[in-house]
Amino acid sequence: MGCSLDRRWHRPFSSLSVTERCFNLQFHFYFLGGFPMSKLKFSLRAVSLLAGVALGAIAPLHSAVAGTVGLDYVGPQYGNYLSFGVAGPTSGSVQAGGFNMKVNSSNDPLISSPGSILAWCIELTQFINTPANYTSDSSGSDSWSGKMTQLFNQHYKDVLAGASNVVSAAMQLAVWEIAYDSSSLDLSRGNFRVTSGNSNARNMAQEWLSNLSTSSSTGDYKLVKLTSGKSQDLMTVVPTPIPAAALLFGSALGLGGLLQRRRRATPAAAVA
Repeated sequence: MGCSLDRRWHRPFSSLSVTERCFNLQFHFYFLGGFPMSKLKFSLRAVSLLAGVALGAIAPLHSAVAGTVGLDYVGPQYGNYLSFGVAGPTSGSVQAGGFNMKVNSSNDPLISSPGSILAWCIELTQFINTPANYTSDSSGSDSWSGKMTQLFNQHYKDVLAGASNVVSAAMQLAVWEIAYDSSSLDLSRGNFRVTSGNSNARNMAQEWLSNLSTSSSTGDYKLVKLTSGKSQDLMTVVPTPIPAAALLFGSALGLGGLLQRRRRATPAAAVA
């Protein structure tokens, strides 16, 4: 009894797709104990094409994204808010802490719907009035975006790990300071001032601000600004992990390097 082979695998190597070339490359290397040198040029070209595709997939994840997000206020994320006396854009008593916001709708790929986000106030002169539609902006074009990103990269994990209203309030105070007075970074003076309230939260926020330029990052987050004409402007952050495309890119380059090293290490055939 005979058997027939799929004739697709007898096509010239140069006519294979990128995926088929990479499979062919890995098959020869791992299972046949070597790789035909006549095909090396084509395979490395396939690796380069694959790398280009991977980089093309990575780029949109780091570019600016804008959309519309429907939010509803749920309450404080950690226990109760803490009260502070403030002066500057507004004077009087304010409640500080992260907001638990329900996502009712979203066409922004950075924010999933349905779901929830941990948000922070960046507008002291407006009250929360939800449900409301927010315009999302992750371009990082505000003058304070760089320092705000530093703050969250360095201390957002402290908020998540602490899971307390003190740490949450400290983050909110630091957010207000950067949003309203990024040149000062001093809670006791400038355009935004904290005049009274929980000393532990105030001291923690000031320590974070004072060491902003020297502290090490513990995470990698992207800011998303949320603005609304009828409700308080907010911001949230989303993690920016290494995407699968980047891992594929690294694997492709690594395999190409292995092939080149194997070629150099293979001794020449003995001449009879």
